[in-house]
Amino acid sequence: MGPSNAPDLEIMSWAKDRGFCVVTSDLDFSAILASTRAEGPSIIQIRGQDLSPATLGSTLITVLREHTRALSDGAILSMDLRIARIRSLPLHPSAT
Repeated sequence: MGPSNAPDLEIMSWAKDRGFCVVTSDLDFSAILASTRAEGPSIIQIRGQDLSPATLGSTLITVLREHTRALSDGAILSMDLRIARIRSLPLHPSAT
């Protein structure tokens, strides 16, 4: 979406304006949504050591298909190779 060193808020604003999800391993994006109680953009937080497309690609596609509606409505999806957890946005204090 631009330079690799773009500020997180700029990335989030760009994604939200276009209806895109942010796919990241960076915890800052979820923290920003939690602290601002924003309704988007949706964040897909990938956890694990090997984040390569060869390792995570098919799992990510499956998770996207299973959670399309929630991600369209606004959510934080946290996933690894074994499990995916999803929370609707905006986050409430008890969900952080």
